[in-house]
Amino acid sequence: MGRAQSSQGAAEEKVAAALSQLLAQAPSGRLSLGACRALLQRLNLRPVQARWLLHTATEECCELMRRRGRRRGAAAEMAALLSSLGSLAATLESDLLMPPSAAAATLFFPSVAAREELCGVLATARHTLDVCVFTLSDRRIADTVLDAHKRGAAVRLITDDVTAMNDGSLVFELAEAGVATVVDSDFEEWRTAEDGSMRRSGSTPRHMHHKFCLVDGQILLTGSYNFSWSAGNVNCENMLITDDPYHVRRYGEAFEGLWREFRRAMYVSRQEAAVRIQRIERGRRERTAGARGMRQVVNAASVKANAGRRIAGGRSPRAR
Repeated sequence: MGRAQSSQGAAEEKVAAALSQLLAQAPSGRLSLGACRALLQRLNLRPVQARWLLHTATEECCELMRRRGRRRGAAAEMAALLSSLGSLAATLESDLLMPPSAAAATLFFPSVAAREELCGVLATARHTLDVCVFTLSDRRIADTVLDAHKRGAAVRLITDDVTAMNDGSLVFELAEAGVATVVDSDFEEWRTAEDGSMRRSGSTPRHMHHKFCLVDGQILLTGSYNFSWSAGNVNCENMLITDDPYHVRRYGEAFEGLWREFRRAMYVSRQEAAVRIQRIERGRRERTAGARGMRQVVNAASVKANAGRRIAGGRSPRAR
C-alpha cells in the first residue's frame, strides 16, 4: 500500500513539474489552448484526475504570481497567468469533463436512410438492449433485436398487450425465440380505507404507449417512432439518439420501473395475452352489437312508418 502511494505521489510530482515548466516557459507566461491540449495528451490523464490537475495548476499560478509580484510589469504577467489558467480550465472541461458526444443524431421519417441508421445503432448492442415500444411489426428491426439476443446480449422487450395481438405483430415471435418480453397490465386504482390502509378498488385498461430504447445502458433512442413498417415508410415520425448521461439514466430508471411492474403481472405468452385481449375484444363487440341492435330497431321503425304513409296515400306496396 505504501509503495502504491509513493508511486502515485511521484506521478503527481512529475505532472506538477511539467505543468510548472510549461507555465514558466510559455511566451509572456500565456498558455494557449493548443499547448494545454498537448499537455493533456502527454500526461494521458483520466477524467477523474481533471479536478486534481486544475487544483495543481491554480497553485502553480499562485506561486508564479507571488514570485513575480514585485517585478516591473507584474500586472501584465499576472493577467497572462490568469489567462493561461483559464485556457487550461477550458481544455479540461472540453476534453476530459465534457468530451464530444459519441452518439448524437436526430432522425425524421419517412426515410429509408433514417431507418437504416436506427437499425445500425441497435446493432451496436453488445451487453444489453432494452426496448420499450407500443408496436413492433417491422421485420428489419425485429431481426436486428433478435440478432442482438443471439450474440448474447441481454435483450428485454416491453410492449402493449393489445398491439401485441395485431396482425403482423412480431412480439410473440421474439418471445418464443427467447427474448424476455412483458406486456402492460391494467392500471390499478387504490383507495384509503377507514383504518388508513390502501386497498385496491378496481382497475382500468390502459396502453403502454412509450417508444424508447437503451443500448448497453449508454445510448438512448426516443421519439414518436413506432417499430412498424408504416412508421418508417409512410408516417411523419421522429427519433432522437443521445448518450447524454442524465437522460440515459432517467429513461433507464423508467424502464426498470415498468419492467418490475409488468413482470409481476405476467410474462407474455400467447395464452395469457389472448385471455386479456379476448376480454377487451368481448367488451368492444358487446358495445358494437348494442349499437347495431339499436340501428336495426330504428330502421325497422322507419320502414314501418314509410309503409303506413304509402297505404294512407293509396299507394299500397302490394298494388305496385
